[in-house]
Amino acid sequence: LKDLATEGLNQDSLSFTTLLSRIYNERAEHIARLTQQVEPMVRIPFLEKFGGWCVQPITGIPIAMAVLGSMYVFIGMFGATFLVDMINAKLFEGLLIPWITNLVAPIPSVFLKDLIIDPDFGVLPTGIFLAMGLVLPVIFCFNLAFGFLEDSGYLSRLSILLDKVMQKMGLNGKAVIPLIMGFSCVTLAILTTRILNTEKEKNIACFLLFLALPCAPLIAVMMVILEKMPLSATIAVFGIILFQVIFSGFMAAKIITGLRSPLIMELPIMRFPKPLQILKMSTQKSFFFMKEAVPVFVMASIIVFLFQRLGGLQFLEDISRPLMNDLLGLPEKAVQVFIKTIVRRESGAAELEHIRESFTNLQLIVSMLMMTFITPCLNSIIVLVKERGIKTAFFIITSVTLYAILCGGLVNHVFRLLGVTFT
Repeated sequence: LKDLATEGLNQDSLSFTTLLSRIYNERAEHIARLTQQVEPMVRIPFLEKFGGWCVQPITGIPIAMAVLGSMYVFIGMFGATFLVDMINAKLFEGLLIPWITNLVAPIPSVFLKDLIIDPDFGVLPTGIFLAMGLVLPVIFCFNLAFGFLEDSGYLSRLSILLDKVMQKMGLNGKAVIPLIMGFSCVTLAILTTRILNTEKEKNIACFLLFLALPCAPLIAVMMVILEKMPLSATIAVFGIILFQVIFSGFMAAKIITGLRSPLIMELPIMRFPKPLQILKMSTQKSFFFMKEAVPVFVMASIIVFLFQRLGGLQFLEDISRPLMNDLLGLPEKAVQVFIKTIVRRESGAAELEHIRESFTNLQLIVSMLMMTFITPCLNSIIVLVKERGIKTAFFIITSVTLYAILCGGLVNHVFRLLGVTFT
């Protein structure tokens, strides 16, 4: 046994890593054979050729840009513009809010009526209606688009295409999967970092997920807000986010010590997605998301309502004025946005959309970037501590929070210095 151990230690580390990967894959295949029914593969020559184009930089980069553009049109223009406007204008603002206002009018308690229907802090306008009318349509469109890419086999090819870029960030192409998952849910994406092989890769991926990736519900509200602003605002917001991902990844690769593993992954065949299956899965994901999110929206609305009535909101606005006004250039009402953001990102973003008239376009952009860069919701913090440990989690949360404040202040002062207002 000692001789075998010595021989094994003298072997190339890549051989050992490959051996472990093969053992894991064989075990996974055994479990899969017991639990799933495999349909015969239908090979389509054009799709096989198209799959090859997706991994070549000359053709793969234009294809990736076209995919991103298509997702923006479907999610941003159709979901965040057409569906949201139609649902809010016709159902909530045109029917439900006037009806409920008349329904609660006989209630003698002004406090109770305001708790239910107050336009700024009421449970229905800022809790249920924002979640159902603002977040749900866009999150459903996002699930449809993401399911289409996942079922087609494109995501694996995107991992291969971006492998060299990921290497510069201390990762490999496999890290594209949890990073893309971060645009759906940061909490689930942190769990997905288990597919990475080394501690360095897992720490870098978690750092990037916490720092620079807006989850799907946050993107949903950002799309709604940006739709009413010039195109330059959208380019600025997502351009800064993309820059932060790349820049932070490069810096993290140099600061965080450890090893990076090579890219070893299975490449599924390209196929036409199954519409009914994607529709079913998207409906289920949206349902379970709203089942979890709506109570949180309601709880956050009640907390902010009571906090405001007790004078706590005014107190926080007063003590945070140097930070909010001088550094970030935001109005006092931004405090209530960030309070809800701490509870859940999309709740804060929905609150920002609700009181957007109190903000200039530049202040809206700074606020959205702050909500992207600052620590995500409580669920993701709990999962980060569980996956990475208290020490690593504390370092990530602290560094991300400080970085978000500094970045928000820098964006505010640079745009003001350049005279950019996005109007």
